[in-house]
Amino acid sequence: MITASWIGEFAPPPGSEERMLTTYLRYGSSPTETQSADLNATIGSNPTFILTATGTAPLSYQWQMNGVNIYNATNSSYTITDATTKDIGNYRCIISNKYATTYSDYAALDVGTAPSIWTSPISKIILYGK
Repeated sequence: MITASWIGEFAPPPGSEERMLTTYLRYGSSPTETQSADLNATIGSNPTFILTATGTAPLSYQWQMNGVNIYNATNSSYTITDATTKDIGNYRCIISNKYATTYSDYAALDVGTAPSIWTSPISKIILYGK
């Protein structure tokens, strides 16, 4: 069975760690993962998607944007350097080992501009009665 979740970490029931370790060593395990959620980034920043995966080693990773593989994005995290509006989209990671392949849910990236002040406030003196 393959499970995937956005938030939280897998925690075995108390006292089951030894039984689970034996199962992993004896039968192997398919990958499971926990990934960061949607990101909002400003233009020029370096947003990073982080994925934590468990399963029988070795695990392989392939990040995708809008369902298309991203060249050389084969680590457990993916950083977009100098983000632009062209990077807006949905990202996910494919994690696999010899037992199975699993897909993370999509996480959206939105890229925009930070607020800026175009005109500063002007001091104004108002005389009452005039």
